Amino acid sequence: EIVEVHGGSLRVTFQADGPQPSNLYDVLLAEDFALREMGREAFRYKAMMAQDALATWCQDQRHEENLVVGYGASARGMVLLNTIPDLGMTLASIVDDTKEKQGLLTAGYGVAIEKPGPWLKGVDAMVALSYPWAPQMLSQARAYGFRGPMYVPFHGELT
Repeated sequence: EIVEVHGGSLRVTFQADGPQPSNLYDVLLAEDFALREMGREAFRYKAMMAQDALATWCQDQRHEENLVVGYGASARGMVLLNTIPDLGMTLASIVDDTKEKQGLLTAGYGVAIEKPGPWLKGVDAMVALSYPWAPQMLSQARAYGFRGPMYVPFHGELT
């Protein structure tokens, strides 16, 4: 089934000796067609440009000696963290409201994952690491006193 999670995802359920889904093949063909239509090279180029833009933003933030944190210790955020070296070197910590993640360190760069709170008043800028949720995360950060910009990978800055 197609679900709206993460901006649109494909959920496939497998079951031993279960019913055979008649539309799975059709859904996979439609996804493949959409990728071909967009063009894999065009997609690759867009992703590289977005990564370069985030790396440049991070360099600018470090140059200004700002306190920069990530918001959302999501899987996609961890991929970004470990594929864009400037991001891992820029973030002082990552904010996440999931209790099970708080107090842990990220793989690779070992960035601390912290609970959101009033300490966000002292943060100069943020990166939305779970970018589909950027507006909600920015709203939460504002409620704690954050006043800076939030950079949203693949979309640009959200202020």
